[in-house]
Amino acid sequence: MDDKLVTLGEYATIYDAEFTRDVLQENGVKAMVVGDSLKDIMPVDGMINVQIKVFEGDLEKAKSILKTQHDAENGEG
Repeated sequence: MDDKLVTLGEYATIYDAEFTRDVLQENGVKAMVVGDSLKDIMPVDGMINVQIKVFEGDLEKAKSILKTQHDAENGEG
């Protein structure tokens, strides 16, 4: 696959990033957490955000999945 990785979002905690990655993967979008090892060696809140990366071709699908998830959590839709 020639698709490049793009940043879908940034999260202040590894837990939020991993939850988001899991939701995406459960819905067929390959995603990875980037920056979690930096949080381990420099645990200063607010200075380093953890990123979720997806393939560029999956970006719109990933955004749609997260919007659906957000709407469901907030009783919308």
